[in-house]
Amino acid sequence: VTRAWCRICPNGTLTSLFSKGALVVKEKDVRKCTKCGVCKRTCPFENDHVFEEKENKIINHPNCIMCFNCIEKCPEKGCLKASFLGKTVFSSKFKDMPKKKN
Repeated sequence: VTRAWCRICPNGTLTSLFSKGALVVKEKDVRKCTKCGVCKRTCPFENDHVFEEKENKIINHPNCIMCFNCIEKCPEKGCLKASFLGKTVFSSKFKDMPKKKN
């Protein structure tokens, strides 16, 4: 078992609530994804599951620590979202770059 400590660590137990079939779910609308790779580059664990997924709506993964960097940094509005008990908590939003002052 890789990362055996995660099986007994209280933090590992807490994050297991967010794994597949859990209370918090990460979702991806593959139609809105432009394959820009931001989700892959911003993941602190270099997890490419969000980026690679092309079919499944639910993108929870055992290596994900649910930091939600991928959702926060995603430039495509509504492409990624986090839901709690089926209710959307937050989703990716397109943010205009601030204009430079001359």
